[in-house]
Amino acid sequence: MTTMVTEVYDALRDAGASEEKARRAAEVLANYDDRFNRVEARIDRVQTSLEMQIAAVKTDLELRIAAVRTDLERQIAAVKADVAVLKWMTGTAIALIVAVLIKLFVH
Repeated sequence: MTTMVTEVYDALRDAGASEEKARRAAEVLANYDDRFNRVEARIDRVQTSLEMQIAAVKTDLELRIAAVRTDLERQIAAVKADVAVLKWMTGTAIALIVAVLIKLFVH
């Protein structure tokens, strides 16, 4: 015998439905309730799976971002060092040009 919702059966019987109709209606409602519970359980499993996948993707992205950040910081430090050398080279070249011009026009 299938499961039925007793409250629905009693309410239908009190409303004047025959015993057979009340029993069938209560069984149909019980089947829908069981189906709903199975669907809800599947949705919960899918949600849990998605949450785990999202967490894994988030962790992977955080690791990749950290690696890119570290690489960029290393490259920026190298560029800053190159710029410092270029500043000294430019300063030295300007000083030599000024010295040559002074030597050229003073004598």
